[in-house]
Amino acid sequence: MEHYKPLTGFKILELATFLAAPSCTKLLSDLGADVIKVEKESGDTFRHFGPTFKMPAQEDHNPAFDLMNGGKRSIIINMKSEEGMKAFFDLLDSADAFVTNVREGALKRLGCDYDSLKDRFPRLVMARITAYGDKGPRAAEPGYDAAAFWAASGFLLDQRMMVPGTPNYPVSSPQGMGDVFAGSLLANGILSA
Repeated sequence: MEHYKPLTGFKILELATFLAAPSCTKLLSDLGADVIKVEKESGDTFRHFGPTFKMPAQEDHNPAFDLMNGGKRSIIINMKSEEGMKAFFDLLDSADAFVTNVREGALKRLGCDYDSLKDRFPRLVMARITAYGDKGPRAAEPGYDAAAFWAASGFLLDQRMMVPGTPNYPVSSPQGMGDVFAGSLLANGILSA
């Protein structure tokens, strides 16, 4: 039991970019799950995002990407081709969970939304994370941590710099914190399912 990992034998297929969903599957990977990350030919956009955070990043070494994706296997699949979709569905057939942050409309066009998958893969746990939830006026909108978690919630208003007799100044949000928090909650949901 020296290196026991409770999710050994559990397989997860990830179709996601940036932070929230990948932080979820990273946590599950650390617990022993076999995570297969599906990427487009140019890779997850976050692979090229290190310099945005002033991190030294190269093609084969990117600390920002590695932090959320280390321990996973990656595969490039053209989701717009018939062969690619066959390969994707073959992977889903042996998966225990499918984790995504792709918006609902795109998932429907691919035939990868919950309603399209539930009868074909009845034992599959589907977990989807969104910026603004599944219902409401902003449900279909894209969003990132800074806007959806920090600004829309009002957290940034509480963090503003207030100096008596001067204007209030906004501050930059701690990037990724909301994504990782939300991803941890998604991981707990998957474990519960």
